Amino acid sequence: MQPFILWPTEYNHITQGWGERPSYYGKFGLPYHEGIDIRALVGTLLYAGVDGTVSEVGFRTRTHAYGYAFRIRFPLEDGLYELIYAHGKRNSAKFNKGETVQQGQVVMLADTTGNTRASHLHLSLKKCVTDKSRAAHTPTWARDELDYFFLDNGEAMINPEPWLIPFEESQKLIKGRLSTPVKGDAINT
Repeated sequence: MQPFILWPTEYNHITQGWGERPSYYGKFGLPYHEGIDIRALVGTLLYAGVDGTVSEVGFRTRTHAYGYAFRIRFPLEDGLYELIYAHGKRNSAKFNKGETVQQGQVVMLADTTGNTRASHLHLSLKKCVTDKSRAAHTPTWARDELDYFFLDNGEAMINPEPWLIPFEESQKLIKGRLSTPVKGDAINT
């Protein structure tokens, strides 16, 4: 499978990668950092990486590590997935739960909510549990065992970095979208 996730910011810099700092993330019941952190200053536009349906917006709990978050649910050949944006600016979401979002649309603004010391986008990719057995299912397209792990509820967290469309190509796609503005686009926010 080819990369399919649009680079979600105007910055081409990963500040913390997948799998880093296992001793720190162990305090939260994780084996290591379960996503990637991308540079994004306060107020930076964050773009939808995939077409899908908004599955959650806002604070999951008042003290959740993700802070203000935005989740896009989308199908792949082996099940349903969520692309998760964390540490967003409070009430900056451009879409509500249940609405459809298109790749390249602005979904929210970056900030420092949740468990963070500086403004950035935390991007996670999760395979959802969709059956009643809640059994863990390995993503059929995962490249190797170091690129995913299972949560206690059977969901799989997957390294999003190998699936990002290259930065320059993503920027061209975003600029192309801006010529035909729709809800959520940078010039229509």
